[in-house]
Amino acid sequence: RSVARPAKPYSPNVGKMAPAASEPPWRLLFTLRELAHPGSLAARGLPRTAVRIESGPQVARTPHPTDVAIAEVWDGRLAANPRLFDAPKYRLASSFATGGECALRIGLTRYRDYIGTHLSSEFARLVSDGERDFGDGNAHLGCALGVETVLLTADQHIVLLRRSTAVATSTGEYNGPSGHPEPNLAVGGLDATPEAIRDQLWDAVIQETFEETGVPTDSLGEPLLIGAMADERRKPDLLFCTTTSLRSDEVMARYRAGAKDAWESSGLIAVPPAIDRRAPGDCRWNSHALGIQLTAVTQAAMVCMKVRDELMLNEPD
Repeated sequence: RSVARPAKPYSPNVGKMAPAASEPPWRLLFTLRELAHPGSLAARGLPRTAVRIESGPQVARTPHPTDVAIAEVWDGRLAANPRLFDAPKYRLASSFATGGECALRIGLTRYRDYIGTHLSSEFARLVSDGERDFGDGNAHLGCALGVETVLLTADQHIVLLRRSTAVATSTGEYNGPSGHPEPNLAVGGLDATPEAIRDQLWDAVIQETFEETGVPTDSLGEPLLIGAMADERRKPDLLFCTTTSLRSDEVMARYRAGAKDAWESSGLIAVPPAIDRRAPGDCRWNSHALGIQLTAVTQAAMVCMKVRDELMLNEPD
């Protein structure tokens, strides 16, 4: 088993400063602003019971004439990184979030099809053909659904992991515990009910957090959904906030002891809380001010957390 490099306290301006950008290449699909009223319980995030899943073969990827190239793209990526493995994944076809209601249309895909479409040289054609023929640029894409959580410690630190050279994308950048829910692990497997699919999405957040940080599952609270995003290659992720009863130093100790999936990261940092969340220039959820390069997914999660804070700060007296 790989041994994790030592965890370390966070200090500003560690590593490469993230470049400022007026318009990020990723886009938010929704935040709590579309789902919660200021001061409501939902302002902290949505529990699983507040999310509806719509599933079925009608939300599967539409085949494309260039699909013969999927194997070539996959084989090339696998040769470069033998740790990659193909398995069923959930596919986010679309999402609906407004007026306090959240619905996710989810089908099935494979990790191989995600790699072979989103990272293909034919990506632009796949998108344009989908828009032309179906009014949906994602129609021919795998759209493998990932999950990532902002992990908050008992002393209000944010836990971030530095992605190792063994992962498929974003090497050297920082993110929260993340991964792909596994349809085979859902109750009912590939024939799971919508409720079982939803449970697997939430359970995956807990499992990924444990496997990547070593934080025990019984110290974790129920993940709360705070938003969703798609990166510049249209890959979707659900964004969560999860708390642990452990302090930041205890999380670091668990990580140093050897997390199951320690090979996925080359270090862990714990970002301390801002002195005053209301203060101008507060960098707590500012991706650029943190002084480290965050993945696109984590940048989006920080924006969702800022929205969450704003809604919570507007609680009535």
